[in-house]
Amino acid sequence: MEARNLEVASCISGLRLLVVHLFFTSTFAVHACNQEKIFSDIIQGKALVNHTYKTLQSVIDDDGCQFYCFLDDVCISYNFDEQQRICNLSDSDHIIHPEDLVYTPNAVYRALKVEIIKSLFGYTNCGM
Repeated sequence: MEARNLEVASCISGLRLLVVHLFFTSTFAVHACNQEKIFSDIIQGKALVNHTYKTLQSVIDDDGCQFYCFLDDVCISYNFDEQQRICNLSDSDHIIHPEDLVYTPNAVYRALKVEIIKSLFGYTNCGM
């Protein structure tokens, strides 16, 4: 009976990890007010400078940095230093400030765009 309980607990633990993994690795999600946050493709070896408003230390990987950006309403893009495991959240992006996207070894850059999803009748749930 005890072995069966351990097997069930292991299965539940595996399912939890799968759910967390799927959440962290999704490239888009629907947010408040029918806003869809979509992340651009990763740009290797580049970072947006002069627009960091929050720095997070010891982030495991790019997916973790993407998750922090997704949760933060100010975040428009992020840089992740793969060697130092530092995540920089930015309040701008390479479209607004193309001159600030510079070569940075070990960095990945990713921007996000928010699109308003219209309902069947052309309105969002935020009165837009």
